[in-house]
Amino acid sequence: GNVSFEHQGRRIEGMRMQNLGDAYMVNGWEAMPYDNHSGIVDIYRNPKGDASVLAYYNQSLYVAVASRNQVVKLPGIAMVDFYIVNEENLKGAHTLDIKLIAPDGKVVYTRNEEVNIKGGENFGQLLLENVEIPINGMAGTYRVEAGLKAGGQEIFALGNDEVVAVSWQASDLAGKGAYYGSNNDKVAAFYKQATGKELPAFTSEMGKLDWLVVNRSSLDEPVVIPSAYFKDKDGKSSLKATWYSEADMNIVAAVKSATEINRTFVDGAQPDESVPANQPFSVVWEGEIYPPESGQYLLGVETDRGVRMYVDGRQLIDEYYNESPMKQDRPVVMEAGKPVKVRLVYRQTRQFGQIQLKWSQPSAATIAPQKLFERVKNEGTTLILLGSTETWMKSVAEYTNTVYNGYYNVGKDWIGGIHFVKKHPLFEGLPVDDALNWPYQVVVKNGDRRFGFRMQGEELVVGSYRSTPFELGTAVGVIPCGKGKIIFSSLDIADNLSDPSGPAEVARKILCNYIKYSLR
Repeated sequence: GNVSFEHQGRRIEGMRMQNLGDAYMVNGWEAMPYDNHSGIVDIYRNPKGDASVLAYYNQSLYVAVASRNQVVKLPGIAMVDFYIVNEENLKGAHTLDIKLIAPDGKVVYTRNEEVNIKGGENFGQLLLENVEIPINGMAGTYRVEAGLKAGGQEIFALGNDEVVAVSWQASDLAGKGAYYGSNNDKVAAFYKQATGKELPAFTSEMGKLDWLVVNRSSLDEPVVIPSAYFKDKDGKSSLKATWYSEADMNIVAAVKSATEINRTFVDGAQPDESVPANQPFSVVWEGEIYPPESGQYLLGVETDRGVRMYVDGRQLIDEYYNESPMKQDRPVVMEAGKPVKVRLVYRQTRQFGQIQLKWSQPSAATIAPQKLFERVKNEGTTLILLGSTETWMKSVAEYTNTVYNGYYNVGKDWIGGIHFVKKHPLFEGLPVDDALNWPYQVVVKNGDRRFGFRMQGEELVVGSYRSTPFELGTAVGVIPCGKGKIIFSSLDIADNLSDPSGPAEVARKILCNYIKYSLR
């Protein structure tokens, strides 16, 4: 609730301090058994969080402190703007008293600036722009406070903002490690940039390791599903395609049989004889896949347009408004010869694009998961599951005797669900015992790729909940395994390691913490 209040409050503050409007409405309608539209109130209109969080941004007179970079690496500089929100017609010369308060409560920086308050009908006024505030002490959350004084030093208005200072160094990446990923693995690239050394790619012949970062799925790269696997025992294809002459499946153009889902659409050409060239269209493929072996498959799509994928009536991928190249896979357990219903929705708003339905079969694994787990158990290696973690969890649970009941999407929208973190060495030097609010903005994935795992028997470090339908599970956890341990994480860490932005420092810090914890 507090996260939603702050989210709305910051929007209100931005509007007020820049005179962008006279009113702001938050949709507080809720029907909690079915949705979570605003995150503001429950079904009885009771506030879901501390109402004082929202009240702060609705004061008639206060200093709006707005840091341009709310996450900095130590030592660093916070670049801060100071506005006044002034609905009380305060005017004249004032002193802006600026303070920086460290995580331990000590004032570590002060500054005074003379400002002139205009008052009148413009309720928002920029007082100071891009003020540099040095942060070079301990790691943690700093508070930038500002107060307006005049005459006898009476304080007329107050305000504050927070900045998280992150500290990590190359020495955190100690121990003997390796990675199991692609040739251009982002973890390996970050390790080399930070340490100047090469991180070796894992092979079965390697000696004892302190830690092994896995940044790939448990199965090999998916390939297009051949047409033979859409055919029943009589050799008849189960696949059909419904073509629509617009992008949102409203006007049916034709229904035809199909053999596979592997299409490239060229600019200027008809995507199908039933659909005119050079205009938006959509296609829905429906059919049954006949798997040749039992086990966990990877099933997914590669496309550059909008797509939704359903398996046995359950929606597994929802990227309906996508317009950039993407590959997404989901683990699906199939039984040999037992048909699996698949439905693929393709939304095309341009004249060119491509769509492929792909899979990896259970036997398509360069290294069997059990081989990695045996290293953990017998040699004390820490296995860090960092990418495509959902594809590993079934095997992890079977080997460690934990209970795994699948994964769920936390929610496509931020307000549909949220993560929370407890105090733990994996998050040393970062905000803990709280929701994963703005400091964690880059590692909490958007869309339907925010996963929680239904687990029993693990140590929960980061949890997640989804409001509709209600789910509660683990996003980061630790599982003991013989002499070693397994750290599993669904946070978006690897993709942000090379991002130069301030918020990405949190991703780098978390990876460093994972490796430091491996050496304990």
